[in-house]
Amino acid sequence: MKPLYTCLTLVLLTLFTLQVSAQNMNARMNAVNNILNKQFTQSQMQMQMQMQMQNRMNMSFFNQKNGNYNYDYVYVITMADSSKRQVYSKIYLDTTKHKNYLLFLDRNLPKTDPNKIKKIYANETLSIERNLAGGGVIDDKWYKGVAKDSCWMFKVISGPINAYSVLSEEDGSKFMPETLVGIQKGDGPILQVSAENLMPMVEQNADAFGYAKTKNYYEAIKKYNQDAAKAAKK
Repeated sequence: MKPLYTCLTLVLLTLFTLQVSAQNMNARMNAVNNILNKQFTQSQMQMQMQMQMQNRMNMSFFNQKNGNYNYDYVYVITMADSSKRQVYSKIYLDTTKHKNYLLFLDRNLPKTDPNKIKKIYANETLSIERNLAGGGVIDDKWYKGVAKDSCWMFKVISGPINAYSVLSEEDGSKFMPETLVGIQKGDGPILQVSAENLMPMVEQNADAFGYAKTKNYYEAIKKYNQDAAKAAKK
């Protein structure tokens, strides 16, 4: 009787161990699936953000051929190796690489050389600037932009909330709100322009929040900054 009892006990223990192992395996598989699902969701969100950024960039350059607001300027760019180049160009969008670039005319090369006109992409540079006074390099009225992987960004709105554009037009008659791509609260990180990023920044201002919710980013930022300036004077 004892051998039979022992065998039954071993069988039950084995079955129990297998059941526990299966449960542990299922738990591990569920954990792995959750991680993969989270990574997939994050990847999808990142792709969506990149598409939104690209759509805004495409919109901002829509009228480029008409020359409505994307003008040729003399830019001084600092290359990745810290050398400087002076370029007279518009800011163009490469729809294949999804990056902004300038056209650089190399006067040291003959006209027949295919490399006489080169594309200089934002990610190949450290910074960009142009002289607002239109004078020589002795003037100190320089409008500076930061270089990102896909574009240059120029600060067009300054205040409690800063806003950045892909074009070097200051906030005024030539500025187009559609060119906004970055927002920054105080000294915080520069974030992509979106309702999701802007609404938390302006949530204490009902009017600005309403503008942000309807994706009227320019009005939301201006309203928030104006009201903040008025409150600071009281």
